[in-house]
Amino acid sequence: MADDAVQRRLAWAGAWLFAVGMVTGVWAAIVITEKIAVELPRLALAAHLNALLGGLWMIAVAATWTCCATARRAAGAWPGW
Repeated sequence: MADDAVQRRLAWAGAWLFAVGMVTGVWAAIVITEKIAVELPRLALAAHLNALLGGLWMIAVAATWTCCATARRAAGAWPGW
């Protein structure tokens, strides 16, 4: 796969994950204000923050993908990491 395609897919996946994190934030707010009773209310906040930070991390990797000197070799190393 070409570097541009990898970069584009990473950016799109990061954007979607960030959007899911934003929607999860609404759910986390409802859970934390106890409008919905769940067993572990902080788990909603953890899921929200994990999606936001994960999406931002993926976007950052996509933005710097071409700057890395080992981008072509790293493409094969991601699944094992």
